[in-house]
Amino acid sequence: MSETPDNAEGERPEPGDDAGASQPELDVFGRAPKGRADWSHRKGEPRVFALMWMMYLMGASLLMVTSIAAVQSISPGVVRPAARAMLTTAAIGVCVLWPMVRLSQRRPERTSLGAVAADLVVLLPPLAALALPQALTVLANWPMEVVWALLAALTGWAVLIGAVLALALRTVGRGTGGATEEWHRTLWMCLFVLVALGPPIYHAITGVGPSADTPRAVAPGFGSAISPIGLVWDMMTDRSGAGHSAMVGPRHWVIVLRVWALGLALWGAGLAAMLARPHRVAPPPGG
Repeated sequence: MSETPDNAEGERPEPGDDAGASQPELDVFGRAPKGRADWSHRKGEPRVFALMWMMYLMGASLLMVTSIAAVQSISPGVVRPAARAMLTTAAIGVCVLWPMVRLSQRRPERTSLGAVAADLVVLLPPLAALALPQALTVLANWPMEVVWALLAALTGWAVLIGAVLALALRTVGRGTGGATEEWHRTLWMCLFVLVALGPPIYHAITGVGPSADTPRAVAPGFGSAISPIGLVWDMMTDRSGAGHSAMVGPRHWVIVLRVWALGLALWGAGLAAMLARPHRVAPPPGG
């Protein structure tokens, strides 16, 4: 009686399997990897993600430009709503789209902390390039303290989300499929969406939010304390009724410092766990 092959007739072998070793995986340009059966060593690298991130931020910038294109006289009062929309879109990219992209991919071969750190190098400089110019009089003309607080908040939340994302990538599988792995990835993604968008959506539905007539900068709401979108939106809120284009207070800085402290603590715990993990030594050939 003949043996049944592992792969049924007409079924394509997975890249890297012995059955498919003679047919290396090709990239989008039709090139085969050198010395490898597939491109798994490149999957999860920030190269394509960097391109996607720049295109996303370019779209956010175009959103700002097109929203004020029809105005004949451009002033900070006209630019500020567009700047809020642009920076909010950028914050959503950091808090939601970045985890979504990484949780939709195969886990990188390098350590999850190393992969996330490489992503942060891609994410953070363009964020600074969007936020810092908003202090110019030809743009939003926000106080420099507000601009620095925005940048510190966005960067701190990126560090914190990166630490949680590294943990998520460590716990999910290698992208081999299966209902359990899909559920793990879905639950992690739901957590990111809930933290980022839950409080702002609640405030939008209930109508509870910062008021331009009251300088609430000294007392940001609970949603600002637990949501990156809520925090940056509270900082950018128009407070012209209180005599300020935007305003931050000590409570905002306390929240930013707590986010940074939690993020750095999680990074430290991740590095300690990685260093404490015993290194596997490859067995000798023929062993």
